[in-house]
Amino acid sequence: IDNHDVPRVTHECKDLTRVYNALAFTMLSRGVPIVYYGTEELFTEVRESLWVRGYNTTTEPYNFIRSLNMLRKEMGLELAETEVVQTTEDTSLAFIRKGDSDVWVFVNNLDDTATSVDYCAATLPAASEDFEWIDAISGQTAVVDDGCFHATDTSLA
Repeated sequence: IDNHDVPRVTHECKDLTRVYNALAFTMLSRGVPIVYYGTEELFTEVRESLWVRGYNTTTEPYNFIRSLNMLRKEMGLELAETEVVQTTEDTSLAFIRKGDSDVWVFVNNLDDTATSVDYCAATLPAASEDFEWIDAISGQTAVVDDGCFHATDTSLA
């Protein structure tokens, strides 16, 4: 999502919610994810030096990228097929990665003023006794009803 020739995503977005959504899209889309150094440190300068700051592996963005990479690995998403899902909002995108188990990915381009986001799609299966929706980032049961996934922690939605 960044490279040395253009302004960094953290400079352009000025909003961590959008940065996290861009990272989720990059890390969970098909292919090799490329994250330019310093994104995990929220660098805003194009050619800022990592070595002057040190390499901090405790930042929230670093751990978010780490959790997305672990999800890719654990769910066998490296080469998994992708199916784009039509959503009802122009501000959101949903797609399914068909790895060891289906992984639904929901991203949006809303800023951090949104307190919740509903991702509605006609093909969203309802939870049942045999099937439960889990938020892969938090590990908590996800709220899905009437064909919509309801994200309430929009800082990582």
